[in-house]
This record gives sequence, C-alpha cells and structure tokens, in this order.
Amino acid sequence: MFEKHTHKDINLKSEYMKKNRLFMCSLLAMLGMNISLYAQQGNSELNLMVSDAAPTVLILTIFDELGTALKANYGDYDKENKDKSIPGMISASYLYKVNKWLAAGGDLGYLHLNQEIKLTSRDGSKPDELIKRKTNLFTVMPTAKFYYLQRENINLYGVLAVGALFSGKTEKSSTLEDKENFTTFAFQINPIGIRVGKRFGGFAELGFGMKGFATAGFSMRL
Repeated sequence: MFEKHTHKDINLKSEYMKKNRLFMCSLLAMLGMNISLYAQQGNSELNLMVSDAAPTVLILTIFDELGTALKANYGDYDKENKDKSIPGMISASYLYKVNKWLAAGGDLGYLHLNQEIKLTSRDGSKPDELIKRKTNLFTVMPTAKFYYLQRENINLYGVLAVGALFSGKTEKSSTLEDKENFTTFAFQINPIGIRVGKRFGGFAELGFGMKGFATAGFSMRL
C-alpha cells in the first residue's frame, strides 16, 4: 500500500486553508460591523448558541458510506464505527435592529466530527486496520430576524439564514491518507423562536436547516 501525496492533495489543502482564512475574516468583519453600528445607535444583539445539527451529520454520514477512499481501498473489510464527536454545532451571531420588526446580521457556525473505524478482514487473510476520520465544518450565513411579538421581558420571532458551508475531511490509517474539501449551499429556517429577558436573556428556536431542528443559547443586547 502507499500514501497519497499528489498535487491534488496539496491544492485541496491550500483551498481549505483559504476557506479557514475566509471564515476568520468574516468573523473579524462581523465584529468590526458590530463596533461601528453600536457606536452609531447601540441597537445590537450578540448571541451564542448550540444546535443539534442532525441533518448535516446525517448527510455527511451518507456521503461517507456511498464512496470515499476508505471504501475503495477497504471494500473487503467489515467496518465498526466509533463516534468520538462532541455532539452539536456551536454558533455565534450578531444582529442589528433595522426597525421595530426586523433585525439583520450574520451567523457563524462550527461543527467537528471525530470518528474511528475499525476494519476487520472478512476472510482473515489481512491484518485489522484502524481509520481515523476527522471533519471540520464551518457555516457563514447572513441572517434576518422577524419579530412577531415584543414585550418587556419576552419576544416571539422567526429567523431566516442563507449562506455557505465549508467542509474539510481527513482519513488516515497505517497505509492510507486521504483529504477532501467541499463548499456547498447552507440555510436555516427557524419559524418559531422565543427569547426571555431584557439586556441578558436566554432563547430557544425550532426549525430546519444545516444547524438542525432545535437551537438554544444566550444573548446580550448592547
């Protein structure tokens, strides 16, 4: 067997590094926009949240099973997966209230998947193998928040976010190393949201998209 070290791998690594830099630049730009808008009117909101990310994890799992370097090189092995991932996607968002019923801003998310796949030769003629698979996923999405009801200590609202998803995956064994990066469309639609609190508050949302079905977190108004 052999290790892959092709120009394609080098290009994929370079592309992934560019996407990481884009993610960091987006974060800095969002923070800079926050400072600027706060200085002007102070009508801002920062949110830190966690979501289940179940649809995204399911899609990634299906693609991994349909065809990767692992399947191509170890097709005659039985597989046993061990998931060591920390469940859920963590996200941070900034929103600026444009008017009484609408706020706009951006959302940055991160998901890390860590798996070990034990491979056992079906006929016993080959040694067992252990594949270590790591996936890092980032989302960058402009976001709009629509308020249905606003009271002193409680808000009802919905959220719509549309943007891009960046993913980088590595698979390593004693005889194989494979890397794969891709970019795709990302969205999140949470029609049901509730926030409780004044300047500091907690919130929960239900919906569908890359971040999953349920989201919960804390927010601070500036």
